[in-house]
Amino acid sequence: MTRLILLFCSGLLIFSACSTTKSSLKKSSLKLFYGVWQVASFEFADGRTMPGVFMGNPQYEFSEDGKRTKTLNTVPAPPPEVVEYIIDGDSIRYPNKPKFPAMKIDLISEDSLVLRNAKLSWYLYK
Repeated sequence: MTRLILLFCSGLLIFSACSTTKSSLKKSSLKLFYGVWQVASFEFADGRTMPGVFMGNPQYEFSEDGKRTKTLNTVPAPPPEVVEYIIDGDSIRYPNKPKFPAMKIDLISEDSLVLRNAKLSWYLYK
């Protein structure tokens, strides 16, 4: 009987550990995701870092209706680029842009957002 209880408890412990390590974007975090984000920097897989200022000081607005709008804060500025996105678990993917790789949402808080894939990391702030 004691072995059965220990087996049950260890199974429950393993199950709870596995379910807490599985990450997905919760509704509270999703509300933080929407809005305008400024690019602090891009970090490439080989270690190079490109500050947002050198990329035209881009900002990205993620709306609740699934649109991502990119604008550059330069004069003169090119027209905004709007693409559709889908949040799938803890990743963002762009269904109508096959050349845009999916990005994992690595960190999200009220003022910081980190998106990552195999080639690039985006560091954004509000």
